[in-house]
Amino acid sequence: MPKPEPEKHQDYANPDLLQKALYQLLEQISKRDQKLVEKDAQLLYMQAQITEKEAQLNEIVTSKAWKIMLFIQKARSFLGSPPSRRAQMLRRGLDIISSSFKKIGRN
Repeated sequence: MPKPEPEKHQDYANPDLLQKALYQLLEQISKRDQKLVEKDAQLLYMQAQITEKEAQLNEIVTSKAWKIMLFIQKARSFLGSPPSRRAQMLRRGLDIISSSFKKIGRN
């Protein structure tokens, strides 16, 4: 049975070397912990940004202007796409109505 070399056995038992190795490991752990703290801070910042954007989106979607726009979009798609005859007739009708409002506004 081979015997361990006495020098290697002494290296593992040397308190100065063990303390130095322990210090290096603790330093590595500290650096990793610092990186984790930084990543957690970034994550919290990004979550706050997402929450803010969601609130803005919710404001837009629940606004009256959004609802009016959706109604106009649905009415437009119901009446037909721009090249259709129905859409052309609607556009002519809207042009007539808008021109009459313009005339009233001038008087």
